[in-house]
Parts: sequence; C-alpha cells; structure tokens
Amino acid sequence: MRAIALIILIFLNSNNMHWHFSVNRSLMSSNPSLNNHFINDVDNYVLTLIREDIQNRLDANDDYNDSLELKNADRKKLKVVYRFSDIINSSKWFDGIVPHINASENKHLYNANLLNRDTIPVFSMECFNTIGLTGGLDDSKTDDPKDHYKWFMFNENRSAKSNKPGSRGRNGVGKHTYNMVSEIGTFFILSHRSTDEQTILTGKSVFKCHTIEGKDYEPHGFFRDDELDKVCTLNEEVIADYKKKFNLDRNNGDCGTSISIPFYDKKISFDEVRYSILESYMSEIFADNLDITIYGKNDKKVEINKQTVMGIVEGLGPDERNLSLKKRYKFYDEIENNPKGSIENFVLKETTNLREISENNFEDEDFKKAVKSLNNEKICNFEIPLTVKSKGSVKETPSYFNVYLKKDFDIVGKDETYIRAGLTISGEKSITKNRIRSLVIIEKNEKLSDLLGDAENIAHTKWSAKNDNFKQANYKNGDGIITFVRRAPDRLLRLLESVEDKVIEGAASDIFSIPKKKPKPSPNPDPEPDPVPEINKPKFRDSKLLEPYGFRIIKNPDFDKEVTEMRIKLGYEQEGGNWRKHDPVDFDLRKSAPIKIDLIGAEVEDKNINEIKFNISDQDFEIRIHGFDKNRDVRLAYLKV
Repeated sequence: MRAIALIILIFLNSNNMHWHFSVNRSLMSSNPSLNNHFINDVDNYVLTLIREDIQNRLDANDDYNDSLELKNADRKKLKVVYRFSDIINSSKWFDGIVPHINASENKHLYNANLLNRDTIPVFSMECFNTIGLTGGLDDSKTDDPKDHYKWFMFNENRSAKSNKPGSRGRNGVGKHTYNMVSEIGTFFILSHRSTDEQTILTGKSVFKCHTIEGKDYEPHGFFRDDELDKVCTLNEEVIADYKKKFNLDRNNGDCGTSISIPFYDKKISFDEVRYSILESYMSEIFADNLDITIYGKNDKKVEINKQTVMGIVEGLGPDERNLSLKKRYKFYDEIENNPKGSIENFVLKETTNLREISENNFEDEDFKKAVKSLNNEKICNFEIPLTVKSKGSVKETPSYFNVYLKKDFDIVGKDETYIRAGLTISGEKSITKNRIRSLVIIEKNEKLSDLLGDAENIAHTKWSAKNDNFKQANYKNGDGIITFVRRAPDRLLRLLESVEDKVIEGAASDIFSIPKKKPKPSPNPDPEPDPVPEINKPKFRDSKLLEPYGFRIIKNPDFDKEVTEMRIKLGYEQEGGNWRKHDPVDFDLRKSAPIKIDLIGAEVEDKNINEIKFNISDQDFEIRIHGFDKNRDVRLAYLKV
C-alpha cells in the first residue's frame, strides 16, 4: 500500500521540483577549484568539453555492450547527438536558484539576469547505447564502481574508473566541464538506465561557498523532487514535459544520458564542436565506433561517421588549423585503406635500454629494409614491445605500441599524432625534422595504455610522471617508459637517417650499374676559389658513459689553444623537450649523491643545483660526471664563463 501511495503522490505533485543547496554545518568550507585545472591545461575548453563528453560516453558504451555480453560485430556502437536550440523560458526549471546565483560570492562569476529573458539558449548533448546513470539515487556515499549516478553527481576529483583496465577517463573531473561552460554554472541531466529501465531527471549547479541571510551554503546545488528521498525525479509527467521543452531526441526505452547546458558559453558553436570531434576522435571514427550528429540552428546539420568523415574533413576551410587536420586525416586514411604492399611492417625486439632504439632492435635484414622503405616514401609501421610492471607487483605484463612513419615531400612542416585508447593526445610532440608524417597508436586494452592514461593531465593532452594517478600506481621505470614512447618516432627517424645515405648508395649501385665517365679537363679552368674562412672549433669533446650513466669530457684535440676553465649545465629531458627547466627533485649537484664527479687535471670552483664551473690545470684533463637515472635522457650544455 505504501508503494501505491508513493506512486500516486508522484503523479499528483508535478511541481515539487526545485533547486536545493545544503546548509554548510561544518567548520570547514572548500570552494571547487577544478575550473582552474582545465584553464591551466588548455586554452580551448570547447575542445575539452567535447573530448571529456565523448570519452566518458565511450566508456559507458563499453559497459552497455559488456552488460549485454555483445562482442565484436554484434556490439552496438555509440551514437551521440549534439543540438543547439532556443527554448521558451519557464520558471519551473529554475525555481529556487536565483538567490544562490545572486549571493555576493557568486554574482561576479554568474549572471542571474539571464533568467529574465524570454528564451534560453541550450546546448544539449545526448548519447545512445550506453548504460545510463545506474545505481542508487539517494545522496549517500559509495565506493561501488557500479553506482554511476552517485559517482557522476557527488564525486569530484575521484573516478570509479581509475583502476579499471582499458578505461579512457582516469581523473574523475570530466563531468565538471558541463557547469564550467554555463554562464549560470548549471546543467540538467536526464538518463534512461539499462539496469532497471527507469528514466530519471535531475540537475546540478556548481558555485562557490556562499551566504544568504546569515546562512552558509555548500557550493553544489541539485534539481530534485521535495517529495522523494532521491536527488532527482521519476515523475513521468515532468520528464515528458522536460524532454519536449528541451528538444531532446531520446524516446522511451532509449538507454543513455542527455545533458542540457542552459546559457552555454558563446565560444561553443557548431563549427567549434565539429572541429573538436574531428580533432579528438579520429581513431574511433575510422574504427566505426562513433556515429555523431550535430544539429545547429536554421536547419544546419552534419553527420560524422566512418562513411562521411573524409568528405567532411576535405570540405573544411583553408585556415592553418583545418589544413593540419586534413594532413592528419589523409595519413590515417592511407594507413587504414592502404593498397596491398604499400605499408612495410617491422616487429622490433624489446629494448633493454629505454634511452635508445638501435639497429640491434631489428630482426636480420629488417634494418636495411626499413631505411630503404622510408627513403622511398613508403609508410613504415614499427611494432615496439615493452614490459609494464607496477612496483610491488610480481607480474610483468608484455605490451606494445605502434609507430607509423612516412617521408612526405608534399608537406612543408611535419605532421605527428599520438593516440591512446582512441583519444588523440594533442599536446605530445617529438619530431624535429620537417616533411615527416608520424602516428603513434597505443591500443585501449594494452597495459601500456593504462600506464599512459594514469600519466595524462586532466585535459588528456599530455603525459607527465607527476600526475597523482601515475605516482600512486608506482610503475617500474614508469617515467622512462613515458619518455621512450614519446620520443620513439624521433629516435627511429634519427637512427634510420643516420645510415640512409650509405645504404641507399649501395642499393642504387645495384640498380644503376652504368659506369661513370671521367669528366674531360676544361681548356679554361676556373680560378681557384678563395680559401674558406676557418670555423671556430669547439673547446671540449664529450661522450656518453653507459655504466654508470653520465658524461666524459676532455679537451677537443683539434682545439690548439689553452683552456683554463669550463662551465656546464645538466638536466633531464622534460615534456616538450625543455630539458633546461630543471627540477631539483631529479638531482642536486651540491649533494654528494647520487651524482658523482671524478676529476683528472681539473677541480670544481663552484656549483649550484645543476651547474658546475671547473678550473682546468692540465690540458690532458678528464672529467667524468655520472650516477644519472639510466632510464631518462640527460642533456649537457656548455655555458659562457
């Protein structure tokens, strides 16, 4: 009887929805700071919004297919609908929120006057064939990873996917992007759950801790039904009205989640959303895992999927950003749809030295073959094995990644892309030479993907060993593995080009075996050219020490003047190649360990954290500096004295 009474109550009370903020009863107050993480990581937060949204929906699509035990060709692909629309304003959707926006702590950040308008611009983001926000609907705490609703609504900077192998999201802050791009810090959530076929409606606001009429309030507010002990409503009448008013595509029974952002930031436009999808999810589109439709205003529409994507990319405008995107898609399309024999495949041996890739990593004649293929502008695919192990674990997991390289004299600069688990990691670069195309792919189900996922920053644009998730996982040689993967394209290229002329010259002599004729002497020889001015020779010569890892420095035998002093700077290779930005945690030369300095014919005059000045007393001096981490690249520079 109680259940029947509750159902009757739900249907009779269709206007019990309003925004609720809890009174802060704690001595401690904490303002959300997650916006700052995104602002620091990326300039274009439209790109961040789309990347985070699709990434989380792809993970939810995996959960959906796994729950139905669908595999391979039977799996249902993710469908996403983005829609720009203007809806008629109604106070029923914003009841109780205005005083909180107008609180002195919030009013300089958010604009409650927008709610006086007759129409509201709304950006809706819907997905289909996903599991929905499953689990309990109350506001109690949970650590159960299957409580998707509670993790989405109440957990920030915590993720249920952090320890889940193969997941794309790791940091638990992607959901914060929705309120970040609303000018009133607010968004609505409608979700049809695959587990119990219930449809729920709620909303979330994220402000600052604020005070109204002497009461202190929490920063988070929720759109909920006062008559229920749930942070949402199940009222079918309210939900049907909401779906109609907010122009949603979701029909009854369509599993998935719809997010609607009122008063979205003006930077969010049809063209920016389209670009962000193409920029971030090239791999998933080509794999036919994504089907996305964008509806703009004035009947503007585009459908992005495997069949349409190349036509869409080719039709983009001629600005630099789009040209770069076109180059990237052209290369990926060549790899995906290559004619037989157009790609040369090489499986390398696992390296024992994370600081290099050498000829010894190639099988038999593969090295010479790779040199020839690269020079002949063929696509070369290098499968590179790695072993991944968390410290404290007895299990070592074999893994691998692929590097595709191609010389292309039709491009002016260089084109390089890193993809982890289908997501383009746009901030990673390594190649220093032009007219090269490079693609690095780390497959989703590889242990290496989990390691790099733990190392990704919040915006998923770069890898860093300083990420908290990465530190907690405590991978063996983890920072060395990051650098190895990042620099693999450049190291391969340098290795292959270092012997290219010699190998190709030998190959060419086999083909073009016509003997060369000696040129006849000219009756009127040209006058002797002026002597080439002498080039300044370096004073010092250095070489790498492998064990223990470091440098050996001597005087350059070709430098005929006396040297009396030398000043050097040392540092590990950092993200983006900026090795001079030294972190004292790495090493401090003022300490006696771990870096050692052995001297013959020289002495240390002065040193700081990563610089040393030497006085040289013997021209046959030798300086050895060693004890660096052998899994990282260490650099040396000579400074003016």
